[in-house]
Amino acid sequence: MAAFLPLNLSGILLMLFFALLFFIFKKVGRQKRHQQQWLTTAVIFLAIAIFSFCYTHIFRNHLFDKQLPTKAIYIGTIAEKSSANNQRERYIIKLSGAITNDSLVRAHEQILVYCDDETINSTLHPGNQITFSTRLHPVTSNNNPGEFNYQRFMQNKGIRYQAFLKTDINCLPYTNHSLKTLALKAREKLLKLYRESGIKNQEFAVLAALTLGEKSYLSSKTKSSFSSSGAMHVLAVSGLHVGIIFVVINTLLNLLGKNKRSRLIKLALVLSFLWGYAFITGLSPSVLRACTMFSFVAIGDSLNRKTNIYNTLAVSAFVLILINPNIIGEVGFQLSYAAVASIVFFQPKVSALLKPKNRIIKYFWDLFAVSLAAQIGTLPFSIFYFHQFPVYFWMSNFVVIPAAGFLLYGALLFFATSFIPYATMALAFILKKITAAMNASIILIDSLPGSLIQNIWIDKITLTILILLVITFALLTEKKQYKSLMLNMILLLSLSINLIVRNIVSNKQDIIVFYNSYNQQIISLINGKQHFYYSNSDTLNDQTLNMLEASSGFFHTNTPEPMSKAPDKILAMHKGSILFKYLSIDIIKGTGNYEKKIHHDIEWKPKYSNITIENPYRLQLKYFENGKMKSLNARDSTLNFKTNISGSLLIFM
Repeated sequence: MAAFLPLNLSGILLMLFFALLFFIFKKVGRQKRHQQQWLTTAVIFLAIAIFSFCYTHIFRNHLFDKQLPTKAIYIGTIAEKSSANNQRERYIIKLSGAITNDSLVRAHEQILVYCDDETINSTLHPGNQITFSTRLHPVTSNNNPGEFNYQRFMQNKGIRYQAFLKTDINCLPYTNHSLKTLALKAREKLLKLYRESGIKNQEFAVLAALTLGEKSYLSSKTKSSFSSSGAMHVLAVSGLHVGIIFVVINTLLNLLGKNKRSRLIKLALVLSFLWGYAFITGLSPSVLRACTMFSFVAIGDSLNRKTNIYNTLAVSAFVLILINPNIIGEVGFQLSYAAVASIVFFQPKVSALLKPKNRIIKYFWDLFAVSLAAQIGTLPFSIFYFHQFPVYFWMSNFVVIPAAGFLLYGALLFFATSFIPYATMALAFILKKITAAMNASIILIDSLPGSLIQNIWIDKITLTILILLVITFALLTEKKQYKSLMLNMILLLSLSINLIVRNIVSNKQDIIVFYNSYNQQIISLINGKQHFYYSNSDTLNDQTLNMLEASSGFFHTNTPEPMSKAPDKILAMHKGSILFKYLSIDIIKGTGNYEKKIHHDIEWKPKYSNITIENPYRLQLKYFENGKMKSLNARDSTLNFKTNISGSLLIFM
């Protein structure tokens, strides 16, 4: 959901305050112009950051202020359609109303809908207005330690409900011809051209993702290879792709000259190319971000004035936040701006370290400089969100960046000549071969020993320290002052202390985790760094393995091992009960969500509303809800309460 919100009084006062502060710095800094530039820039950034935080907070508070009927006949428009898997299609439907008890209720909200009926899926397309009867279910997460919070992810997109479509669907004779719908239809026609020219399998999937931003056809194996090799960014149409188009078009249009009229013509053409490409990629959020950034750069360049690129980035981010405040919480938004800012600052400095005379060597050195610069800025976010570091990112960029350029312009030429049969087939053959070679290279890099460092888990404190380290390191390379060096040393010391404290705490922890899992009974028993698990099945599926791996990273333990490998003095099985330290855990088998009892005194039933806990040992009880760990009042020996808890239960001893 994207909308402008009326500013409240506090927001207006906040803006006036920073405007006044800016005016004061302007007056005071007249005699110290260099300091004035730094101060005013800092004030602008601080004002934008605080205002964005307040604005986003207001937006989120009003995002879901109205309740939807959970069972009704709904009326809505299909906003997006994508493939969830081989049999199931996924739709985002923008509701306009709901019929309950023969009365029409207004409903302005997006919902996520799945359908596995091939006949229905073949008739539904973006822009179709439909009526359907279903029951809405909240988008939920398992709320287990360290797991991806899918609920929060979808809420940031303005979606809190999901549903499953069956046969009772009616298409209305009206079609929504919004710009987004037209863009999605245009992208589907271009994808059809790929298919008709004989491009298929993973070559089609990678080409569709790289050139048109359609990632639903990618296999999990392909995603894993690109992610592990540090080349995943090439499969998400964003700043790299738009930047390639911008640089080439901008360079070619320099031939027009530099007078006022030529600059205006050049600006119009550049913006047309950028937003035309955004249109054929379905106007996805990542492309809109990138086009907004480069549009501001193009406008600044057309004014023929020396502009501050960091101010340009800040203004473009501010505009995007005004349009959609939830974007500030998106990983792609944070990574995009961190990467661009880091490239702008660090790339010239890295490139200047070596000045090879050979053009080929210089080309690859510049590629390495760009890759390293981007990695410096995005490293804290990448580790925090993805818990891994691709060692050979620089090697994969030697392949994917040139390949991306060839494929982008080859694809545009392919679409432009689609009415010429022989040219189309020749270009399709070339695109297919380049894509296949790129895929093979990425798989080879991924297979190299030590290509990926995994299971790196940091908390928000460590993330903040790392971000500050990048900033102070930038100051040190720019200023080379004693103060900048001391700031770096203090932050490095803080990081070391934080890691040491975390290691001491993890060495002394004793934790029992009862997971919220539908398909297997699974319990983790953690003793310091040792991590053992109990399961009611001899084999663990991929979902359970990922759940255990995430928990291991969250609690900073060693690799989880089956309970049979645990020392008897720590953990044992006796007459159907697990003996862990001084507690006895009785496993009661059942259907669906099962009961778990500790020493016959602590009972936990996930997904149930009534919970009774008897805690004679005064253990510390915690649970996860909406991605946050919360504590239960364990001071009393018995605690009876009602809750909507639907996550894992943690017991600290």
